[in-house]
Amino acid sequence: MTVGQDLTASAGVAESAAAAARIAFTAQHLTALPRAGGPAVSPDGHQLVYSYYQYFERENRSNKNLWLTSLHGSLHDSDTAGPVVSANAAAAAAATGAARPLTDASFNYTDDAPFWLDGNTVAFLSTRSGQAQLWTQAVTPAGQSPVQLTRFPIDIGNVRYQPRTGLLTFSAEVYADGSMAAAAKRDAEERARKTDSGMVFDSLFVRRWDHFITAKRQNLFAVHVRRQTHVATEASRYEVADEPVNLTPGGELECPMEPFGGKEDYTVSPDGKELAFVAKQPGRDQAWQTRTNVYVVPTDGSARPRSLTESGRGACSHPVYSADGTQLAWLQMTRPGYEADRNQIVVADRKPDAPFASAYTDARRQIATRWDRSPNAIEWSVDGRTLFATAEDTGRTRIFSVDLATSAVHALTDKGSCAGLAVVDEKRLLFSHSTVYRPSEVFLLHLNKNAVAAAEPEKEVQSVQRQQRVTFVSKQVLKNV
Repeated sequence: MTVGQDLTASAGVAESAAAAARIAFTAQHLTALPRAGGPAVSPDGHQLVYSYYQYFERENRSNKNLWLTSLHGSLHDSDTAGPVVSANAAAAAAATGAARPLTDASFNYTDDAPFWLDGNTVAFLSTRSGQAQLWTQAVTPAGQSPVQLTRFPIDIGNVRYQPRTGLLTFSAEVYADGSMAAAAKRDAEERARKTDSGMVFDSLFVRRWDHFITAKRQNLFAVHVRRQTHVATEASRYEVADEPVNLTPGGELECPMEPFGGKEDYTVSPDGKELAFVAKQPGRDQAWQTRTNVYVVPTDGSARPRSLTESGRGACSHPVYSADGTQLAWLQMTRPGYEADRNQIVVADRKPDAPFASAYTDARRQIATRWDRSPNAIEWSVDGRTLFATAEDTGRTRIFSVDLATSAVHALTDKGSCAGLAVVDEKRLLFSHSTVYRPSEVFLLHLNKNAVAAAEPEKEVQSVQRQQRVTFVSKQVLKNV
């Protein structure tokens, strides 16, 4: 046997041994896979906080807590992607920028939906108090306990924060009077009085999927938070500054919309003065029509919501303001009642300094009308000249850029499915990416305009950009599969 043959044989033995060491992927692996979600980038663009979910088969329970990592890719591809169990390990992870837990994991509560109040303070929804409320956690110094920020009488959700003005918006389920306190009181009285599960309906809707329709509706609220000057800990630096204002009282306009709606159903203008949202068109035909409109409302509650969409067209979704607040874009179908219709991109011009009643004209622009894909989410570029979109494409969900001036479309990703798109800065996009081989992980897409191929108006070209994997939460489970 020659030296070359000997090396080839040795390589074959090594490959066979590696293959033998691998195990089959089972349902237990599937349920044990951790999931990363809700990523949020720090104001300086250097750190990422995200939720870490994991199910434990033996206990038949799950937990969800927050993790922190650096956005410098070489620091993450390590075997410390799983839970850090010791204080020394956590301190070492913090020093190197590797992924580390920011809040403790527990079967008794969940921490989710993080966002940054400033460069050192993360706010998040938690059920630690028995209700879904906002808590804050300092990034440094390490070892501080979370501090409860809101103490509203009922659960809240779908939170957005406007850092320029300190405006905090959220949803809560209330009755027609729009009061959270009244909802808590009425619910307590109902629980004490009612001894059966019977329900009486005198109109349609009766049921959505797995739950009955009650007299309560999701309303949107606005409140301000402010920094405190004298605080005991870094995490207690913020407080609620005023009473929440119900922006959609009366029960006619529900947002987020049941059963699948979330915070993507509404958005806040950069100046914090206006909120745009989608809601089902009011009427007695709620049970069989799917028409949704785009509405705008001042965040101080000084005026009733105003519709921006004509009633003769199809469902609207995903409103989003440009960075300078001069444009509002949303997705809209053409035919009412046709839920499989293609989403079109619609843009309305806004005058931020004009009175609320005259901030918009009736003019609307449709972008890339000949593009034969149906975007399901959109985000503005920093300069307001491009819209980034996710859309299904031949078995994948890809990220595209759409030029507003020419309607030229560039495909920026290729393999796998992308979701949760967010703009970090003029050169980076944040998104979740999954494949048939791996669950969702957080990635960065690095934009290189010099590498983007020229495109004719209304044409789509391939301009795949460099991707950087940021989280590795599933690495340990899949290591030997």
